[in-house]
Amino acid sequence: DKDNFGMNAVLLASWFGHLRILQILVNIGAKLTCKNKNGLNLLHCAAQRGHIKVMEYITEDLEDVQLDQPDKMGRTPLHLAASHGKLEVVEFLIGSGCTHGLKDKEKNTALHLSARNGHAEVLQKIIETAVELNEKNQEGQIALHLAAEEGHYDCVKLLLEGGSDVNMQTDKSMNALHYAAQHGHEKVAQLLIEAEINTDAVNHHHTTPMHLAVLHN
Repeated sequence: DKDNFGMNAVLLASWFGHLRILQILVNIGAKLTCKNKNGLNLLHCAAQRGHIKVMEYITEDLEDVQLDQPDKMGRTPLHLAASHGKLEVVEFLIGSGCTHGLKDKEKNTALHLSARNGHAEVLQKIIETAVELNEKNQEGQIALHLAAEEGHYDCVKLLLEGGSDVNMQTDKSMNALHYAAQHGHEKVAQLLIEAEINTDAVNHHHTTPMHLAVLHN
């Protein structure tokens, strides 16, 4: 039986990190290929919630486990762990050989998601895998744009130090300084200026970062 979210006993055991219950269910022949309404399987549930022991059991003791299986949003366990800041899970998945640069249905990589949500330690780990830092999502945004938009100073700093293109512009010709200025993130803006970002770049409205800073106080 499943609840309103399409979660059955096996998925719930994985979601809440109840390893012993999961093992019992497996031993009595429970179906392990089940998914909830969002397309999350056993590994997705454990990854999103950060249950490393459950993940180790799933990947090492069960058969036919795919590390890069996407959910309905196109997100793999790595996407979910990165988005939710689960560093130990990210390290485990990378060490187990998952694919680092896959994109979800919005063309976001794990790098994008960790940068947007401000998970600096996770971001650092992903950068260390030598992923492409200037990969664009469906809006033409790179991870640097998302970190700047949300005001995540440490993430912006890591991306710049890693070699992210400070002057990369989105499909609407926004650079990272446009985002920082628009949302009032002064420390991030200063960091970008120190990295010699083009302060005179114009977006699709022919607006510079300075104009946006004035408009948004």
